[in-house]
Formats: sequence, C-alpha cells, structure tokens
Amino acid sequence: MVFINAKMWTKMERRVIRKIAGRPPGFGGWRRLLMFVGAAGWLARAGWGAAPEPPGGEVVTISQYYALTLEQARMGRPVRLKCVVLNADKGWNQLHFSDGDQTLFLDPSRFTNEFAIGQSVEITGVTAVSDGNYYLTNLAFAPRGRAPLPAARRLEIPQLAGDYGQWVETSGRVRVAETSKGRLGLTLHDRDRSCLVYVMGTPPTNDVRSWFDCAVRIRGINTSQVVDGRLIAATLGAPRVEEITILERPSQNPLATPVEPVGGLSARDSGPGAGRRVHVSGLVADFKAGEYLIVEDATGTIRAQITQAAFTPRGARVNLWGYLTALPTGVELADAYFELISPPAANAGPTAAAPAVARASAPIAPALVGREIANFAQFYALTREQAQQGQPVRITGVVIGYDGGWNQLFVDDGFQTMYFDPRVFNIKPAVGQRVEITGRTATAGQNYILTNLDLSILGPALLPPAKPLELSQLGGDYGQWIETVGRVRVVETSKGRLVMVVHDQGRSCVVTVMGAPRAGDFNEFLDCRVRIRGINNSRSVNGQLEQGQVFAPGFDEITILERPALNPLEEPVIAIGSLLGRELGSWTNNRVHINGVVSSSRLGESLVVKDPTGTIRARVVQVTEAAADQRVNVWGFIRASSGGV
Repeated sequence: MVFINAKMWTKMERRVIRKIAGRPPGFGGWRRLLMFVGAAGWLARAGWGAAPEPPGGEVVTISQYYALTLEQARMGRPVRLKCVVLNADKGWNQLHFSDGDQTLFLDPSRFTNEFAIGQSVEITGVTAVSDGNYYLTNLAFAPRGRAPLPAARRLEIPQLAGDYGQWVETSGRVRVAETSKGRLGLTLHDRDRSCLVYVMGTPPTNDVRSWFDCAVRIRGINTSQVVDGRLIAATLGAPRVEEITILERPSQNPLATPVEPVGGLSARDSGPGAGRRVHVSGLVADFKAGEYLIVEDATGTIRAQITQAAFTPRGARVNLWGYLTALPTGVELADAYFELISPPAANAGPTAAAPAVARASAPIAPALVGREIANFAQFYALTREQAQQGQPVRITGVVIGYDGGWNQLFVDDGFQTMYFDPRVFNIKPAVGQRVEITGRTATAGQNYILTNLDLSILGPALLPPAKPLELSQLGGDYGQWIETVGRVRVVETSKGRLVMVVHDQGRSCVVTVMGAPRAGDFNEFLDCRVRIRGINNSRSVNGQLEQGQVFAPGFDEITILERPALNPLEEPVIAIGSLLGRELGSWTNNRVHINGVVSSSRLGESLVVKDPTGTIRARVVQVTEAAADQRVNVWGFIRASSGGV
C-alpha cells in the first residue's frame, strides 16, 4: 500500500507519468525522518487470474488489463471498462472501481471528477509503459447512473494473504474501535488472527464504545501486507459504515471490568486461546503514536500494542484495556485501547515531565489552602495534601491548540501551558478564544488532578508570545508554547494531518499541524526556511533531546522566511552504488534522488530500496505502506550510520 501525497508528482508526471493506475494503496498504522517516498508506478499484474486478451482489440475488463505483457501495453492498447465505484475518499487518496470480477485503484488526486460509491462509470484510456511498469493514461470517465455493489469474495481473516487489492468480505469480533486518525478504525479478531479495518469518510461520531465486542461482517478492499506468501498484517478498507453488518452484540459493557494490578498479570493467563481482556490503570511512561503505549502503576510496567494516534503526554493517567500475550521477557497487551483519565500531574514522578515556565513566572500565593487557584503555576505548587482538600480552581487563558480528532486541547494562562482532554467539556473551543476553566483539585493515587471541570468561552484573544528555542534546545520547556526555525526537508499527510520535518544546525524536528489538512499543494513548503510556533512535545531521555516534536495549532503559525530558488524534487536520479562508496562531505547537505524497488519497509520508520547498483536504507516518517518489489522514487539526505550510509 502506498499513501502518497500524489501532488509530489506534478512536475515529474509531465515528463513521465500522466495518470497512474494499478494495485491499490492500503492502510498502515508512524520516527525521525530523513527521506520520503513517492510512488513511481504500480506493478499491476502479479497474482491476478488472467483473462483471454481480445486479439488486437480493446481491453474491456480489468482482468484483461492485468494480463497484458509490457510489450502489449507499450503498443498503446485502447481500454474501455464498465465499472461501479467501490470506494471514494479523497481525504485518504482512495478510489477503487470494480467490473464485477476484479478491482482497480486509480489515484483520485489526478482527477477533477467527483465520484460516489455505487456510481456506474465507463472508463476509457490508453495503456502506456514507464520504468518497467505499465499504467493507464488519457483517462476519461462517463457516468452511467447508479448500480449495486458487486458480491464480495468471502475470506476468513487468515485467508487475507490472498486476493490483495480485491473486494472481499470477512468477519470477526471487534476488539478495538477508535477515530484518532480521522477515520473509524476497528480491530477485528477471529481464528487467532486480528485485522485492522479503516472505514472511509468522516466518522459519524467519536463515540466508539458501542462497537466493542460486537461480532460483525465487513466488506472492503483487501490491503493486507504479505511477505513470501505469509500474512504479516491483515488490513481492510471499508468504503462506508453501511458495509458493516452487526451479527451479535455483547450482553454487557465489555469495558466495565475491574482494574487489575500490572504486577499481577501473568504469562499463564495469556496466549491466543485465553482471549482474556484485562483492564489496567496507570501513568504513561512512554508512547509512540499508532504503535505502543507503556503504562506503569505501583506494581509494575506493561507495554501495549495500540493503533490510536491521539497525542498522549507522558505522565498522563490512562485506563488501558488489552489482551494478554506471552513474550520471552514477560507479557504485553495486544489489540489494546486506552482512554485518558487526567493530564500529567506536577508530581507524577520521572515519567512525567512537569511543564517548565516558558515566560515570566506566574504569581504563586504563599498560602493557598481554601483560596481559589488562579493560574497553572499555583496548581503545580500544591502539595498532595492541599490538592486532596478539593480546592476551587478558576483559571483564565487562551486556547493555543485544539484538535478534537486527536483529542488535543492546550490552554495558556499567559505564563504556562496546560493540556486538557477536550472530551470532558461540552463546548468545542477554537484556537484564539479566551476561556475560563473551573473545577476542583483532587487526587488519583499518588498524583493530583483537576476534576469537575467546566469551560466557558469569554471571547476572542491574541495568542501569547512564544518562547524562542533552537531545535537543539527542545529538550527543555516540555509542553510549553515555543517558537523555532528550520528548513523544511519533508512534507506529507499520511497520518491525516500535515507533517513537516524541519532541520537546522544538524538537528531535525517533526512538526504536526493540528486539524485536517487544507486543500492545496503542500510541496510549496519544501526547502523553505520557516518559523513555527507550537507546543513542544519533544522526547528527552536523562535530559538529552532524543526526538524534536512540535504541535502547531494551524497553518497561521507557520511563517515562510525564505523560499528555494529551484524545485527541490527535480533533482536527477542517481545510482545507489554511487552513494555507497563516496566519501562524506558538504555534499551530504544536499538532497539526493534515487529510484528503485522496495526490499522491505517499516511504517513510519524505514524503507529499504535497491537498484541494480546497490541497496540503501531510508528513514521515513510516512505511514504510507510500500509493498515489496514496488517501484518508488525516494528523496533524502545522506548521513553516516553503523552499516554505511
């Protein structure tokens, strides 16, 4: 699967590829980025049943198209396909057609046409060849009314290793339901295998609890990851919620289970046959969006596999549900789901970095007992005994960050910034609003929190000044409103948010812009020197900056200071082998462009690409999945590693 910002290809397509067609992209689940990937084309023949080719005539079925040889495609064969639209989601770059037998993916960003699920369409075009792959060009679409969706091929979850890219139906019991990526994501489980399903389109609601433990049947596009015929990760893209049929509902609330101590969880209770969901509660010790959450309580620490991508600060208290799985080192939770209970407390211990003062110090009254807490500094200055007395809180501040889809709300009182879970409020605030937050202090375990929270909007306000920090200084002022500067090396939207990697003085920082990306060509930011204001979410270990991360509240907080003189993506392709033996020097500050086939990939982490001259590993931030042997273009910056470059 490749979730590519296809607009990267605007200039290159003028020379090489006009319209890309082939096997569909799939869905993946996101680290420091040094390279990014663009799909050069789709190898569209492997694994499909071939249909007899009409001698010298028009290609009239998708099977006939897949059965073409490169020589036949190079002749510019005319194509006329009568199809129905299976899936249409421009936000996630998804467009699939079926002719009743096979499924075809086309890149929707290349067309101005508006498509709807169930629309009957005649597709015409001509075959062409580039870089050893064939594709469709000169595409045109003629609507032909409405048509029912075709019958789907029935597959059990373990059978999803076959029929890649096809319209299939599977079933299972829902273990996880969440919407942190802007789409409803369901994790199904059946026959000791799990399958991640994303439902296209904006979720009708963020209330997902009603899905848990339902037995369901789902129709969708099979986007599973397979290596050497072995199912690595089962994934499915359902075009709409109507393709989900609930077969059975649970008799009781599956999340209303008692909390168990982490230290009491044992490998003897785990394993595929046990099927036991456990419920723990504790503080977040570490978190990687869409991959894992590490939670600790007074009795121990446990790691959970998650699909949720919602920002979760270290030190936050969470409820966590998941299924025990045995490992050589102990147990972890598979198919896990978490909910935030409270933001980080000031004395939550070494796993929670207490917000540092970002600007002038706020006034802290010497005797706070019985008095109203008026700013965040006073709240952080409380002792546990004082917080236990339920002191009233009334704090006025400005909303500097809000993203309901990712459960993010940041309020600045003019001195410090504090995170809140927006789901606890009935009002949806907006960036630039002055708000009043009321509540009472309370304790939870060894930490103190705010409870009985309420939020009132007082009116518009200017965002406060941000503390200037170099990228290398982001190890301090965690959770605070800061400003930094760098040159943009990467822009991409595979997580449903615009993500930039900025670089300055040998350090890189991942910047995520809150809210759904606006329409437009984000490549305009590439190689621009920018100033960005946002919330510092960088990761530090023992006081050393490990990963720079900033959440920008919107595009208005990105200021372009300098634009590049040339298009940074029009670098000529160079051989991988020429990079491997070359002495490193100042030339590594320049972006290089390679073209090859994918050898292996890890979503959001790395991509290994090879050409006839050699193999190279690229560090990526995209969660775009690239299938083995798929041809890609890669741009990035050479750096030394223990294995070479």
